[in-house]
Amino acid sequence: NVLIVALEDALGRHALNKNYGYSRSSSAKLSRSYFTEPNGDFKMVCNLAGFDHEYIRMKAKQYFNRKKKEKRTDIPNNW
Repeated sequence: NVLIVALEDALGRHALNKNYGYSRSSSAKLSRSYFTEPNGDFKMVCNLAGFDHEYIRMKAKQYFNRKKKEKRTDIPNNW
């Protein structure tokens, strides 16, 4: 499924993600924008897969924001 591969890329976990010329974080950030920024391709892919693109975008944003907050709390206080 295209959405699964895109999500794996956004999380930096896709096995085939070679990051050609990009750092892992830059590639993942670019992939996350596919979910978080409005675009016609995302809408079409969601519709073809039988999903509501607005719902998927909302859930993806919630997940990415939660992970960002968790990452911030992992930093030791003495930093």
